[in-house]
Amino acid sequence: MIYSNFKEIVEHQQYIFESLWNTSSSAERKTTEIRNDVSLGIAEIIDNPSRTQELFIDLIKSAKSEVLLMLPTVNSFMREYRIGAIHLIEELSTQPEARAINIRILTPINNTVRKIIEEMKTKTTLSDESDGYYNSNVKIRHLESEPNLNVTTATILVVDRKASLAIEKVNDSNERFIEAVGLSSYSTSQPTVISYLSIFENFWNQLELYQRLKQHDKMQQEFINIAAHELRTPAQSILGYAELAKTEPQIEKQTRAYIDGMYRNAFRIQKLTKDILDVTRIESDTLRLNKIKFDLKEVILNAIEAQKTCFNQKATR
Repeated sequence: MIYSNFKEIVEHQQYIFESLWNTSSSAERKTTEIRNDVSLGIAEIIDNPSRTQELFIDLIKSAKSEVLLMLPTVNSFMREYRIGAIHLIEELSTQPEARAINIRILTPINNTVRKIIEEMKTKTTLSDESDGYYNSNVKIRHLESEPNLNVTTATILVVDRKASLAIEKVNDSNERFIEAVGLSSYSTSQPTVISYLSIFENFWNQLELYQRLKQHDKMQQEFINIAAHELRTPAQSILGYAELAKTEPQIEKQTRAYIDGMYRNAFRIQKLTKDILDVTRIESDTLRLNKIKFDLKEVILNAIEAQKTCFNQKATR
């Protein structure tokens, strides 16, 4: 037995007691777990980056059925790659006994990350898809920087839907894991794990919807381009024949008026198709402007004449 009333020693022992007290469970909680044969889990804030790194790796190694990983930046991906986390996930996807493990990764992409993923393709059955890389048990989707789908600043890891680890970044420019991260939150409490699982699933589904919208827009633009080009060809043909017909000297006055109206409307169709193509070029940032001089009076008179012709045709009917 050691007895002391020396202030520093007493304060040190008090600190030890408080640390143990703060990390312990209440008797009521433990009794509930024993009585119901369940584990209510724990929640812990970790301020030691080295321990965070160790726990991060250990959680991936302990995976039995599922690994969900969301990385907020390209630099985060590279840091996880340097500490071996990405390599561990690759091993989980290639080992025969790990075939049942479902692995999903959300990460921004640049050329370096894409190269690493391409290397993973050569070692696994990973293949390209419209919105990421997939094989039977590994799926990687791209967090986009534009639009700003990536609104989280934390790395989120969920393993087997039983444990979660959220790691905040404080210095994303630093290449070393332990110097770039701040506090981390580790939990085996089911409500907390489900919360992080919901965050991941929301991002995953949001990206799927975004990719579908992109694909739909692409198909729509392709259809507009094809339709505009197909319309422009017959319109040009009509204009050509109308011009030839106008040169015939034996055409009656009324017939010439009909030909003039046909010519004006075919010209309007041609201009409309050109405008449609210009709109698609504006949306794809490929429009090139050509400045020309024109007679505004002539444009106005042609528009008035076209309207008069349409009105007269309706009146005669």
